[in-house]
Amino acid sequence: MNWNHDKITERAAAAHNPLPVNRDRPAAQYGGRSFNPVNWDCRVLAPENWPDQPILSSPQVIIQEFSAGRFLNGLALVVSWGAMWRQNNRIYGNRSLRVIHDALTFCALSLRETKSIDESWERLTGNAQNQLMWSPVITSKTLHFLSRSVGIEQDPPVAIDNAIILQRVWPIWIEMIPVHHRPQVWRGNTLDSYLRYMTAINIWANQRGWTTTEIETTIFSVYKNRG
Repeated sequence: MNWNHDKITERAAAAHNPLPVNRDRPAAQYGGRSFNPVNWDCRVLAPENWPDQPILSSPQVIIQEFSAGRFLNGLALVVSWGAMWRQNNRIYGNRSLRVIHDALTFCALSLRETKSIDESWERLTGNAQNQLMWSPVITSKTLHFLSRSVGIEQDPPVAIDNAIILQRVWPIWIEMIPVHHRPQVWRGNTLDSYLRYMTAINIWANQRGWTTTEIETTIFSVYKNRG
C-alpha cells in the first residue's frame, strides 16, 4: 500500500512498542460467527446470491464475497464479523442499497488502482452526496477486507475499534512517550487520525516482519485479555 506516514507517530512507534516482549507469534484473526442470511435479505440487492449454507462470517467468506463483486453481501458479513448489529441504523440508515453498493464498488476499484485508502476513506466517511457518513470503526473494517479482496495482504488497512484500541491501547501507549514527543490522537473521523494509527501499526508490523493484519490481531488479543 501507499501509506502516508505521520512523522511524529513514526518516531514514537519506532521507539515504543506496546506488545509484551514474550509475544513472538501473531494471534489468529477472529474466525467469525454463524450467519443466518434470512436476517440480512433486506440488506442486499440479490438475496438469492448468498453462499451455500451454513454460512460463517469469516474473513475468508467476506473476502470471497467482495472479490466476486457481491459488495452488500460482504458488508453484511463484515457487520456480523465485527458484532456491529447495534450500528445498523448508522451503517445503512435511509440510504438506498444501490448508493451503498456503488460506494463499495468505487472503493474496491480505487484500492486496486491507487493502492491508497485516501479516496475510499472520503467516500465512506464524508457527508456529501453519495458519501456514506460512516464511523471510522465500520470504515476501517470494511476497507480492511476490501483491500484484501483486491490482493493487498502484506499491509492492508486494519480495524480501529473503540473498546480495545482507543480506550485501552492508546492510553497505555501514549504514557510510554515523553510529553514533548507525543503524536496527536488516533480518535476522530478524519483520514489524518486514522493514518496516525496506521503509521504505528505499519512500524510495529515491520519490526517483526508481520503483516498489518497480524500485528493488529495480536495487539487486540493482548489488550483484550488484560481486562
